[in-house]
Amino acid sequence: MELQLLFGIIGGCIGFGLWVALLESEQMSGIIFRCDDTGAKIFTPQNILLYMVAPFHHLFFWYPPFLQHNWIIMTILGITGGISAKFACLSMI
Repeated sequence: MELQLLFGIIGGCIGFGLWVALLESEQMSGIIFRCDDTGAKIFTPQNILLYMVAPFHHLFFWYPPFLQHNWIIMTILGITGGISAKFACLSMI
């Protein structure tokens, strides 16, 4: 049971990390680090928080083409992948 929980937590962190990486990708035009008026890149944590509450306010985050932009789905997929990886590792033993 503890191993399953550990793999689930690791998978959830990986899923959430992939979502954060997507926010900074070229596809999203760099949500986390934005250019200010002088052209310098600045860290904007409020944009991460805005994207975290967005699935609760905007229905389109739940449509299939936009599921990768939904941190809840990405974290759940990571947890599911982590738990299934645990079973794959145990079957090799």
